[in-house]
Amino acid sequence: MDGQNESWAYKIALSEILILQHPLVRREENIIDLHGVGWNVKIKDNGDYQLIPVLVYENASEYGNLYEFMIHSRPTIQRVTGKSAPLHQLYSFEQRLGLCIHIGKAIQVTHSC
Repeated sequence: MDGQNESWAYKIALSEILILQHPLVRREENIIDLHGVGWNVKIKDNGDYQLIPVLVYENASEYGNLYEFMIHSRPTIQRVTGKSAPLHQLYSFEQRLGLCIHIGKAIQVTHSC
């Protein structure tokens, strides 16, 4: 990563931190909390090093991202409901719509700051 990209990484991290401090964002239940900032140290061939900020967020799900959560919850849904179907059919339209609404609300809040 060159100096320009390193500067860009700092600007992105700072922007993210500033957005997360906005009162609307802090009140939004669909946005996870920032727990801290760490540093990725990259040592160059010439011995110099770069510090790249790494934002550390709360673990929103023990299953990782949304797709992984849906995949991991699939056996439980199949056991409870007896349904063995493609992933999108294991969740009702209302459940999927509710999920989309929660995601949309979080995106709307971040874009209003």
